[in-house]
Amino acid sequence: MKKTLILGIGNPLFSDEGIGPYAVEELKKYALPVNVDVIDGGTGGFGLIRYFQQYDNIIVIDAVDMNTAPGTIRKLKLSDVEGKTHTCHSLHQTSFTEIVQLANTLGNFPEITIFGVQPENTKNLGGLTPEIKKSMPALIAWLMEEIKKLNSFLTQK
Repeated sequence: MKKTLILGIGNPLFSDEGIGPYAVEELKKYALPVNVDVIDGGTGGFGLIRYFQQYDNIIVIDAVDMNTAPGTIRKLKLSDVEGKTHTCHSLHQTSFTEIVQLANTLGNFPEITIFGVQPENTKNLGGLTPEIKKSMPALIAWLMEEIKKLNSFLTQK
């Protein structure tokens, strides 16, 4: 059975930058299939590479500047964010796309989907802004749907 990782990345100390870690904490309240793990990747940088060796599918949750209204959620492919210097704007030791490129160089090719949330504020200390908090139920619903889709697809093969 293929394994899926839900990986929340970002720094919860800087307001909406922490959407990834906040979302994985919310997801841990749900009963998920046994082949799905949920991990707070925080600002793990290159330390995240080990997950590329362990999982077939990685679903990333992060604050992504998409020039849209705060709280906007988009399902993105890696190609949608490659080449952008600050796609996942947080205090990661390196950008997520650089981590993926290194993992691929090492021969690890999991399927990657990114759920980007347009932040309102990533500079001030504190928790999520009210606008981003309001988007959390929709984000969780999208993630649960993605998990169902992946597991349905995997069981049909």
